[in-house]
Amino acid sequence: FLTPEFIAKFFKEDREEETLTFDFHGQWKLFKRFPIHDPARQLIVTKFIDALVTHPRGDEITGINMANTGCGDDFLIALADRCLADESLLPNLYMVNFETNFINV
Repeated sequence: FLTPEFIAKFFKEDREEETLTFDFHGQWKLFKRFPIHDPARQLIVTKFIDALVTHPRGDEITGINMANTGCGDDFLIALADRCLADESLLPNLYMVNFETNFINV
């Protein structure tokens, strides 16, 4: 289910400001289904990040809004690790929002 089409459903594009935000805020069902201690969670997080950073429009993404999704440190760490391993990923990203999540749990 973590296909380019799935990811694209959550794109918010502002042509005037030339921004493309992956706006997943409030989509808590995925991370609720796979809580932090679930062994399948690592696979889901990895596949989610892969789908996001390798999306055909990944080079255009300027923001990621994951507020109120129930994601945790594992998601943010995996995203950072992936981008550090390949600095060509998400070259235009300048805003991330992880407000009201399980960061530092």
